[in-house]
Amino acid sequence: MRLEDFRFDISSEEFPALKENYLKDIALLKVYAIQEYGAITENEALKWVTDELNGSLLSSWREFAVDVKALAPIVSSYIITAAQRRGTFFPEQNAEADA
Repeated sequence: MRLEDFRFDISSEEFPALKENYLKDIALLKVYAIQEYGAITENEALKWVTDELNGSLLSSWREFAVDVKALAPIVSSYIITAAQRRGTFFPEQNAEADA
């Protein structure tokens, strides 16, 4: 990327659409981070957390946003339960990973 690729002259009419796009990106990044944490911790429920969204991403942004917000307590429960079972939030690294 180059500095020229970024625009600094955003009109007030463009701002709502840009804001919505950025909010979508942030929501998706959070979902991806949860999935990555699931992969790292070998937690299948978190790895496939998008199954809980029931395809709302394909329906509409508003439906997706509502479903992501409703997913937060479920994800928190998955993470806390797994961490309590393991005794840590992240699994111990094996000797190969340290090499």
